[in-house]
Amino acid sequence: MSTATLATALVLVVARLRPNARYAALLLAILWIGLVGVSRLVLGVHWPTDVLAAICVGVFTSLAVSQLLDFDRYQLA
Repeated sequence: MSTATLATALVLVVARLRPNARYAALLLAILWIGLVGVSRLVLGVHWPTDVLAAICVGVFTSLAVSQLLDFDRYQLA
């Protein structure tokens, strides 16, 4: 879950700072998250549903925080 959260947050930062590099950052994040998820399955430390749920929660957490920060910024203006 922490990998998905961090990777999504980094993609959001790159998309804001360097819009031209957002697709490359997204591709790297998907690859990173996928490899970590597969490694958890190969090592047998998690079930596939655990990995999928962690990815969903991690991505949702970063997107939710990003939206809340944007909402707060527009409310203060």
